[in-house]
Formats: sequence, structure tokens, C-alpha cells
Amino acid sequence: MEKLNELSLGEKVAGGSGILLLIFSFFTWFKKDVGGFGTYNGHNGWGGFLSLLGILITIVVVAVVLLARFGVITLPDKMGNFTISQVLLAAAGLAFILILLQVLVGQKVGGQSLDRSFWAYLGVLASAGVTAGVFLMFQADTKAGPTA
Repeated sequence: MEKLNELSLGEKVAGGSGILLLIFSFFTWFKKDVGGFGTYNGHNGWGGFLSLLGILITIVVVAVVLLARFGVITLPDKMGNFTISQVLLAAAGLAFILILLQVLVGQKVGGQSLDRSFWAYLGVLASAGVTAGVFLMFQADTKAGPTA
């Protein structure tokens, strides 16, 4: 429990939001009411290419952040011309955009569009939370300045 208390606000927000996104991704994001036949439970967050890619990128970002923080892995200061904070922020932002696009574009089955469910919108919010957490980490790194 002490290790969790050592996390910065950004790390807590990104980690918590990432866990929530993972949980939400298993619920039905797209469905269709088929009249008297009930509801067709279409796809969860893993059912669309864009959301699948966004969820996988989010898992990688959150894993890298937490593994680096707990000292399991060591990250380089830079990747090419970019700092690690910039790379993580770009990846989290890309994941958010992919998940948002999936919800906006929707899903189709047999030429019929499926309705978005409550869980799809929660997935977008959780992804935004990961991006916000990584942004807080980026700000903290920027304020700290270069270490030498």
C-alpha cells in the first residue's frame, strides 16, 4: 500500500482510468433492439478495430508508466528528438482519439448500425482519464526541467 501512496496524481489518474477502461471494455458497447425478439448484444470494446487498437495502446502506456515508476523497467530520457513524457502523452492521446472515433463511427452488423451503449461512453471517459493523467505527468516533468 505504501507504493501506491508514492504515486503522483498523474500516475494515480492514469493507472486508475486505465484499469476502468480495461473493465469497461468487456461490457457491450454496441447493441441493437430487435423488437419482440429482445436485444442483440453486438460488440464490446474489443469488437471494433479502432477501439481494439486504442485499448491495446492504453494498456501499454499504463503498464510502461507503472512499471517504470515501481523500478521494474528503466526508461531512456529520450526517444529520438522526443522525451519519454512526450511519447507517452502522444500514445495516450492517440488511444483516446481511436476510441472516440470508434464510438462516433459506430458498428454495423448485416448493414444495420448498432446503437451505442452506456459502456461505450464510459470507455471514452476512461480513455480521456488516462490521457489527462499522462498530461499531468508530462506537466510535472516539464516543470522539473532537465536533470543533470
